[in-house]
This record gives sequence, structure tokens and C-alpha cells, in this order.
Amino acid sequence: MTAEDVDLSKMGISSQSDPDSSQPSTSGMVVKNREVVDDTPNQLDLNTVANYIRLINEQPNYIPPANELIDNCLNIVTCLSQTAGTEDELWGLLTAVEDYLVRLITSLNCPLRNDLINAILDKFFTIISDPTSNARPAMSVILIVLDGSETEAPFGTARWLEGGPSPASLGTALACLYRWISEWNASPALSDWVLGYMKKLEITCLEQHMASRSSQFLRLPAWGSQSNMAAAAGNDMTVVRKIGLLNRGTTCYVNSAMQALLATREFSNFVVMHMHDRAYWAKLAELFAKLKYSVSTKVDPDDFYVTMNSPKFNIDIQHDTSEFLGYFFELLLSYEHKMDCGHDYSKPPVIITYRRRLPPPLTLSPNPTEEEPVENNQDEAVAGSSTGATASRKRTRKGSSNNRKRQRTTEPPPPEAPESFVDHIFGGVILSHMRCLVCNELSSTRDVFRDLTLAFPEAKKDHIHTVQSLVDYYCSTELLTADNRYKCPACGCKRDVERRAVIEYTPRYLIIVLKNFKFDAKKLTQNKLMSPTIYNHSVTLPTVPAQTQNGYTMYAAIVHEGSSMSSGHYYTLAKTEDGWYLFNDDTVTKCNEDDIQFLRPCNTPYMLFYRRDDVVEVPFPSLNEVPPNIRELVKVHNKLYIETVQKLQLTRP
Repeated sequence: MTAEDVDLSKMGISSQSDPDSSQPSTSGMVVKNREVVDDTPNQLDLNTVANYIRLINEQPNYIPPANELIDNCLNIVTCLSQTAGTEDELWGLLTAVEDYLVRLITSLNCPLRNDLINAILDKFFTIISDPTSNARPAMSVILIVLDGSETEAPFGTARWLEGGPSPASLGTALACLYRWISEWNASPALSDWVLGYMKKLEITCLEQHMASRSSQFLRLPAWGSQSNMAAAAGNDMTVVRKIGLLNRGTTCYVNSAMQALLATREFSNFVVMHMHDRAYWAKLAELFAKLKYSVSTKVDPDDFYVTMNSPKFNIDIQHDTSEFLGYFFELLLSYEHKMDCGHDYSKPPVIITYRRRLPPPLTLSPNPTEEEPVENNQDEAVAGSSTGATASRKRTRKGSSNNRKRQRTTEPPPPEAPESFVDHIFGGVILSHMRCLVCNELSSTRDVFRDLTLAFPEAKKDHIHTVQSLVDYYCSTELLTADNRYKCPACGCKRDVERRAVIEYTPRYLIIVLKNFKFDAKKLTQNKLMSPTIYNHSVTLPTVPAQTQNGYTMYAAIVHEGSSMSSGHYYTLAKTEDGWYLFNDDTVTKCNEDDIQFLRPCNTPYMLFYRRDDVVEVPFPSLNEVPPNIRELVKVHNKLYIETVQKLQLTRP
């Protein structure tokens, strides 16, 4: 008998034993007419479940068809909910179920995997929230579909409950979980799920309390008269509470970037206070203000995303958060000097390609005794390339050329970028020194960067990288040969050269992108690297002698969760006024500064944000200090939220 011979819809689970079904399931895997049927349909046939799991685990390459898979898993959940026995008695079966579910979750493509997880968790909640179900704790084994060892597990496991269960059903579910904890030790994730349900129950009850007449929140002047607006600014809650961003389907890559930019205090303060009247900047200022002053626990960013209207970054498709942030900076630069009044956001934005503005050389050499000529590539360093034109295999794709050929054209060169606040905050200058290995000629190039993309060098097994070592590797001496050769100005042709890079101008805020992927030439795919790494909270940039401000401290990190480059999830760890928090879309939880060092291997920090040590952080402005138009938008947002909660309260039975 094979796994295809077993009909799970005939495991003895009748319509009477499944409160969600009006008729017995007919989606069992019936092949060759060899069904296993119990003589008493109302009595569970545990042996049938065990045989099915055992047989399907013996065929590791076999996965049931998509149209049958979910129904089969739901039948298993229902069966386990009524399965009695001690942990020792059920250990073999439960271990097999765990192995089967883990295999499904790790091998299915993303849409089907998400559908399966949601279906299993929905079934789980339906059963434990039914006061008449008497669900057995063996069913908790299915919680393996969401790994409880993740950092955000205590409050992330119940995210799918959004907008659904009532406090009564949540209370019933919690009572069931409490009962299981006292008598069952085989499912370590139970404690995390209890905390997750408690968090959801707390939020739900808080929102309903806010809609009641006894709520003090209704008396806050944030949605009251304009004359009392100053009093609202003094409310500590509106300043220090942490607000999440709703995920519009696949927008975690935007949500994580926005939370990191909000934590970049000098940037977010300036946007709210001074850029509220500029196209696209005004939309960002509104979003930042809502994240600081909203009375809700989460903000819907749909209006902000729609206004971007970018054909390159569709909010319905997952994208790389680093690529998005690079595009977003170019969008802001293109509209930094254009007023918001009358701007038509229904049309796609026009991104202007500027030549990067290079400051005058700070020094010509990393060694005061060396005199090296500088080739100022100001006319070649254009916006859109975060690190400018470099040839290093440590910094760009293998095979790329360092010296871009200048082609004759009748078109005028791109205009020089105007003074940009984005570059004032995030821009730096890297100085590259090349020594020709044939004639020993020295030459230098200068490039503007807004981030440093650090590659992982080949290392021995069990070697542990550090962010500081990757920075040092980025700036270390390397040999450029073959396709990466450099055109020597003295020889007049491409030569093998030694290259060494130093930072000439250090940015006020440093963005580091960790290149956690490697190209597989045989399969023509990008594979994610999960190299052991220490994420230094302090780093020092190798700089020219004249640049003394080179120390940095981490204040935010964007983490990519997942083992594949083609799928996954982004969330942010950021330092705020009262400590570190984990921003996982609309779920915000307290965390520790060192949590970044203890993430699971597949949860890899992808973008690290550092503040230069001489930059003095200033508090976020209070509500009465922000411009009147932003203040009014916050007031309308809060009033609409309270009115929505009040309407929900009136519809309660």
C-alpha cells in the first residue's frame, strides 16, 4: 500500500464530528479503489491516520495534489483534536505529523504554502474556540507550521486573527490553551501562542473600550476642538507609543524601510517639519506623523503607497527592500524642489537622472607622504548607483568593467544634482586608488555612495564574520585582472592593477547592505547565504587621514526572513526613545539590543543603519510643533479611527 491508496476522507470522521462541514469530505486521495474505512464512522480510526502519515513520509518526493492537500491536512487536524492519549502513547504519531507538516511548509511554493498555513490555523482556532468541542491537546502539534522559536513569535503567531474573532471566542480559545499547558508538554510553542492570543485579546478589548462612553480616550483633544490641540501634544501616549503598518499583501519590503527611515531621527524630523509642502515628501511627512501621533495601534499606508504609483515597484508584488530604498531616494531627490500644491499624483512620478554632486577633494592620498593624481569622475557618477562606478568583485558583479567607455552623443549630459537633503544625510564619498602593475602609475577616482554593499569573502568552515571585518575587506587591497582590469592613463590600455579604497567623506547616517547571496553559475540562480555573522553595534570606517569622524553606532536593521532569494518576509529592529522594538508590519513588540545576534539562521539582517557618533539626536517634535497642515491630517485620521470603533461598538449584540 502507498500513500496514494489511503482515503483520508474515510478516516471515521463523519459530518457530526466536524462542526465546519455539512457533509463528509470527498477530497481524500482515492486511487486504485483501496480505501481504508472504519466500521463505526463516528469513532476515530487512529491507525488510518498513522498509516497515512507513515506511508507518505516514506515517499519524501511525493506531495499530494494541491486540490487535495489542504483538505487532507484539515482532516488530520480534526482527527488530532479528538485523539486521546498520553504524550508517550502518541509520541510516534505526533513526531510523524510534525515531519510531514515541516516537509510541506519547506517545499511548497509561496502562495500554496500560505494558503495551507492559513487553512490549518483557521481550523485550529475554530476548534479551540468552540466551547463544546473538548479539543484534545494532541492537536497542538500542528503549531509547527509557525516556528515558535522565532524572535517575534509571542506576538506574531496570531497575526492572521486580524479583524476576525470576538473577545468571547478569543477567551474560549485561551481557556483551552491554558488547560493544555497544565497537562501537555509535547508542544513547546504553546506558551508563545498563549501570549499571542492574549495580545490580540488585549488589543481587541482596548479598541472596544475606546468606543465605550467610559473611555478616557474619547476626551483627548486630538479629535476635539482646535483650541485644545496644544493639550493633546502634552499627552505622553501620542509621543512614545509605537505604531505598526498594515501589510497590503506584499508590502513588507516598504513597511520595513519606512520604519527604518522613521528611526533615522534627523531625516524624519526634517521631513515632517520642513518638507510637508513638497511633492511626495508631503506624503512621507503625513505617514511619519501618523506613525508618531496615531491613537490606533496600526496605520493603513495605502494612500501613501498609491501616490508613489511606480511602474517599477508594484505593491502587489514582492520586491527587494534595498532596491526600493534606492529608488525612493531618487524619487525624493527628483521632487525635493517641487511644491506639492496641485501635484497630480494619478500620474507616475518622473525620476530625473542627475550627475552626482561631488564635494572638493578632502585629501589626495590616504598616506600624507604620498602624492597621487585624482581623476575626478564627477561627470560619470550618476544617481541610481549607490556606490558609483567601481570594478571590484567585492562590490559589483563579476565581469563588470571599471572603466565605462564614453560614447559620442549629441544629447547634453545630465544636469548636476541640486543641493539634496538626502545626500546631506546619507551621502558619502569613496576614494579608490589604483596602481598599475606594469608601469607602477598611481591614479585615483572618487564616487558618491548612499550605501555600502558588503560581500562575504570565501572563508574556512565555521569561520564567523563580523560587520567590521566585512567593512575592512571592502576597503582592503585587491587585484583587478581579466574582465575587471583598469585602463591605465600612462599605458593607454587596460592593465592589471592593485586597488585600495578609503572613505573620503563619511555620511552622517551609514547604510550597509549585506550581500547575503551568491550566484550559482550552473543553475543560473541566486542562492541565499546564511553565514555566521556578528552584527557589530559599533563600526569604524577606514578613512583618509583628514577625515576624523569615522565611528558609527547601529540604530536599526532590516531583517530578511526566509531561506530563498525569491520569497520571504522583511521586518525591522529599531531603536526608539525608550529602547529597541521589533516592527513586523502591524505587530510591534519590545526587544533587546542584542536580539539581532540570536536570530535563526534563515533570519538574516540585510540592511544595517548606523549613526555617526558626532551626530546629536534631537527628540521628535510634539504635535503642537508640527506644521498646521500635518497636524490637521493627524486630527482627521484619529477622529476617523474613533468613529469607526464607535460604529463597531454599536453593532455589538
